[in-house]
Amino acid sequence: MKNFDKNIDKIKILFFAANPVKTAHLQLDEEIRLVEQKIRLAEHRDSLELIPKLAVRPDDLLQELNRYKPQIVHFSAHGQPTGAIALVGPNGSPQFVSPQAIRALFTTLKDNLRLVMLNACYSYTQAEALTEVIDCAIGMNHAIGDQAAIVFASSFYRAIGFGRSIQEAFDQGIAALMLQGIPEENTPRLHVRRGVNPSSIAILNPEVMVSDQESRRFLQSAQSDLKLGDYTSAGRNVEKVLEMADDDMQSEKIAQARFLQALITLEGKRPFSQKLSVIRAVENILRLAIAAHPSFSNLLLLAMCKRDFARNGYPHFLSEAQDLILRASEMNQTQQDSENLELLAICQPNLTNDFLRMIS
Repeated sequence: MKNFDKNIDKIKILFFAANPVKTAHLQLDEEIRLVEQKIRLAEHRDSLELIPKLAVRPDDLLQELNRYKPQIVHFSAHGQPTGAIALVGPNGSPQFVSPQAIRALFTTLKDNLRLVMLNACYSYTQAEALTEVIDCAIGMNHAIGDQAAIVFASSFYRAIGFGRSIQEAFDQGIAALMLQGIPEENTPRLHVRRGVNPSSIAILNPEVMVSDQESRRFLQSAQSDLKLGDYTSAGRNVEKVLEMADDDMQSEKIAQARFLQALITLEGKRPFSQKLSVIRAVENILRLAIAAHPSFSNLLLLAMCKRDFARNGYPHFLSEAQDLILRASEMNQTQQDSENLELLAICQPNLTNDFLRMIS
């Protein structure tokens, strides 16, 4: 039986990368790019979050582990035969972190941690020491080439994204090396704590994955319905997502459902033409969306509605709209934000066009 944490809905992979000056060049950008690509193509991509941190200094380890509390920590860096890993020190020079220091770090900051991957040369002793405090660690028993490191890591995380156990993912990483004719299949080593079976550890929660798939399907259906102008069917699909919402559902999905619910409540009519009850309902729905996930599109839609509400006798909404626009301008736009804005332009073309003219 596979072991997993029922309380975790999204797996965080904290990716530490360091390539100090005066050391051989590592293809860190390519490794991150390929890992991200493999995760994006995996079945349960929405359940994994890759968090890359570049030019990592020793103190960054404490800062980011405290901040993110990841389930997986990945190191890509140079390693020494002593087991020390080269991070970035003063003036960009190498600062070596010993196996004892890494072990002490994860003794105090293991939180939800299930696995550490040390994708660095000679990291065997580091990984072995880590299994005194965490379940699983992967290290390299001698030097490893750039291409081998990239192929192994990306194949490993793809397998995790398909719901495989740590042992299965490790085996797939080895198989990928052999399939590509890279003769380094004996370099990676999987270490486990005494009494732990890596075949029984599934990082992803299968119950959450099923719920995630269902909610994603309902959201996609609702978006398709809205593009066709079928607000009734879209409403039914969004209601199903909100009925499923619980502590296991990702906050982004709840926020997305609320974003669609706001569009459904407007039914294609301009916000300023609505009754006061509808105005209040739309505002409450969007505030729930922002509370769940304050994304660019959620903030912007509320700002657009506020500006339009002002035409219905509520001029104080203008200053509130401006504050929301400023908040939105400070945020990065995601692919979901772009899709939301495209859908908004379909459901509310006049509102969108007027707003774009106003800010241009």
